Amino acid sequence: MYAIKGDAHVYGSTAQDVVYPLSATQSEATIYSGKNGSTLPTLYANPGVDNATDAFSSTDPLGSLVPVESEINTSIQPVLVKRSDLNMSKSPSMVTHKLFLNLSYAWKDRDECEDWVPFIGIGGEVEFAQDTDCCCDDCNSCNSCCTTKSCCDNGCCDNGCCDNDCCDNCRKAGVSQWGIWVKGGVSFD
Repeated sequence: MYAIKGDAHVYGSTAQDVVYPLSATQSEATIYSGKNGSTLPTLYANPGVDNATDAFSSTDPLGSLVPVESEINTSIQPVLVKRSDLNMSKSPSMVTHKLFLNLSYAWKDRDECEDWVPFIGIGGEVEFAQDTDCCCDDCNSCNSCCTTKSCCDNGCCDNGCCDNDCCDNCRKAGVSQWGIWVKGGVSFD
């Protein structure tokens, strides 16, 4: 389970300085600002949390941890992030498989200059990206990439790309690639 915290304070304390966690969420917070505002002292009371209510321990009201005398709010029903809240069709994903091979040799058994050891190596790599073209090539003119649930519900994409929450697996960002290298150097004892 995940929730958006925003700028909500997530701990409160009793008058005896016993600290309790709060379930404060701010589902409307953005990356640029939370919802508590900037007016003191209410800033420390969590005025912008979802479903705000006064926070209590089993018997005592909870206050802010900062040295401002104010009671603090918590979310009585925190708003959790659901899969439908995420725009999975606009965020590419990637799965790749990569193999490495490296062979090297160091000349340790030399009679001359015992302070340094030359080495040489050669290697290669290959990476295979997973790619799924179910949405981008096979759907008809209803929606060329099947990114909306209505497209799947209308039956426009009848090729199986609507089976998993309307095309979650269509946009892939993995790149197949390969590489080789030769390396050499000196290490010092």
